[in-house]
Amino acid sequence: MENKTLPKDQKRELTPEQKKALAKKMLEKTTKNKINNNKYFEFYDDIKDRTRGHEDW
Repeated sequence: MENKTLPKDQKRELTPEQKKALAKKMLEKTTKNKINNNKYFEFYDDIKDRTRGHEDW
């Protein structure tokens, strides 16, 4: 991947609205990831419980 940097004249602080939008987007992404991780581990724990005692298969 290339390191794409902005020219000096284009580097500036984000406006408060842009910061809020970015924070909201990041929060949605982390929430979605947490939900997906929980689904995975619930499934994994269910399989582990079903096969408990059958490790010799």
